[in-house]
Amino acid sequence: MTIQFSSHDYLSAFRSGITLAANSFFIPFLLLGLVGVIEKQLRALCAVMLADVILHFVVLPNWQEGWVALFYLACGICAATLVKDQERTTV
Repeated sequence: MTIQFSSHDYLSAFRSGITLAANSFFIPFLLLGLVGVIEKQLRALCAVMLADVILHFVVLPNWQEGWVALFYLACGICAATLVKDQERTTV
């Protein structure tokens, strides 16, 4: 069976996926990850996870929260590590 998609179908799915991403937890976790990027050691982790999400979405523009769970986890780790490091320096 051959399945064919037109460019219009892809762009429609892409727009729909962006709308779903904007209405999901992606933006809050992205902001948490960007806060954690202040720490140099965590920049690579955040960059790799963000690249993974972007590449996955470009290849298959169907937004599913489960596919970005590792991104959410990595951004949470980045933010938590930054908070822990700041607490250590203030004590």
